[in-house]
Amino acid sequence: TAMSVRRISAGLLAFGLALPVGACGDDSPAGGGGQGGEGATTTGVTTTGGGTTTGMAGCGECPPNMPGCHIAIYNDLRGANNSLTLRESSANQAIGEAMRTIQRGSSDMMVAGATGTRLHLVRWVQTVLQEELADSEDPPSAARPFDRDRCGAVLGEGAGVLVLEEKSKAEARGAKIHAEVIGSGSSVVAGERGAACREMALATAIRAALQDASIEASDVGHIHGHGLSLRTCAMDEG
Repeated sequence: TAMSVRRISAGLLAFGLALPVGACGDDSPAGGGGQGGEGATTTGVTTTGGGTTTGMAGCGECPPNMPGCHIAIYNDLRGANNSLTLRESSANQAIGEAMRTIQRGSSDMMVAGATGTRLHLVRWVQTVLQEELADSEDPPSAARPFDRDRCGAVLGEGAGVLVLEEKSKAEARGAKIHAEVIGSGSSVVAGERGAACREMALATAIRAALQDASIEASDVGHIHGHGLSLRTCAMDEG
């Protein structure tokens, strides 16, 4: 999943962001920017209530719609509510879905976030069997994305949320605006046997995001890499 964001422009109010740690091994399902079974949720806020878009990243026991459900109930959000399960790309997809919900007039404000864990026993076993993990006993030094000597991912867990709001309404209430989401794109590309074609998927998602934002590649000032410390993923991103 690719996302185009313009710094200091419109209604994106950040409450915090700590994306889930994950991996995309050679046997994973195909996808741009992340594959597999993580999830995200979007909840929308209308003029009479609120909504949510959230994501799950492999809890093992918890249905993927539960984060968005509980967030909406706790905050009395009554607008659009959606859950996405797309592994590491879930967070980006949730933001894109929240943006589309606002653009089509279904909500004035959307809470978009993601949560996930690789520390739950079921997810830990799956990860150990299918993905490339660092063999170092010092996690801080073991996680070194794009380093020539990277040796695999470090397991962890995390959660984060952003609040997106229609630009004119954010400006009208004097909100502190951190950035504007101006486009998004996603892609899934798989070979004949279902093997992930990550390089092609990434390129397609990026082109879609640029087209959606009506900008050129030369207009981009920062690229936020996936950065899982996997040898294959880093090569595809590069």
